[in-house]
Amino acid sequence: MLAIFYTTLLYFRRKYMLWALVAIVLVTMLFALVMGSLALTETNKVVIDFFLMMVETVALFFVLFFGSHVLADERQQKTMYLLLSKKYDTAYILLGKFMAYFVLVVVIYLSFLWWFLLMWVDVTVSVLLVALLASCIKVLIVLSMTLFFVTFMSPYIIIVVMLALYFLSHATQFLYWYSLEVDMNAFMQSITTFVFYIFPPFDSLSLKEYVFFWKFPLTTAEIVSIFGMSWVYICVFLFFWCAILHRQRIKKI
Repeated sequence: MLAIFYTTLLYFRRKYMLWALVAIVLVTMLFALVMGSLALTETNKVVIDFFLMMVETVALFFVLFFGSHVLADERQQKTMYLLLSKKYDTAYILLGKFMAYFVLVVVIYLSFLWWFLLMWVDVTVSVLLVALLASCIKVLIVLSMTLFFVTFMSPYIIIVVMLALYFLSHATQFLYWYSLEVDMNAFMQSITTFVFYIFPPFDSLSLKEYVFFWKFPLTTAEIVSIFGMSWVYICVFLFFWCAILHRQRIKKI
């Protein structure tokens, strides 16, 4: 598993898009400083909003582009079939690749956090860390879904589908509560309820608007339950990703 993890990191290093991602991070940090200096009032709010928005955007760009292209490139170069033909367990191969993505996503968030703390912005660090953790888990859900879809979709279709699911999942909670408040027929209400429970809880993981107010309206138990549900989504998609590739491996053998 460690060998797969290391070779995946080497693959990222050879790709120029990874260095472009680093450049985007640096430019984003500089732009946030300029935005904060131009804001005459509520400087903290401007910096916090921009910071939390950009860290998630950069991480999403990374997982969508590399997550949808890495297995496609390995299939085109036949390296994936070479790995599957060896006596490695399919779960270890995929876990090694997922851990490489996981480490790089965490590095993106830690780099933004380090820069943010250096700016001495007036914010409760514990609240900021919980909001960043929620955003990171949201990106990991997108990553697990992307790796699942890459087994039967082309990279650019995956990007379009994942962006649509990402924005739609942020609206499921609103649609669910709206269906309960208005006089909606039973069929439409059942559809909104199904969509609310089947889609990832991205809206519940969007905690960045509470950072500036120094506390969350949720209890610790509610936050833990949301995080636990999110990891269930990640594990389910990783399981099906592993099952599909294992089935393809048996067919190749």
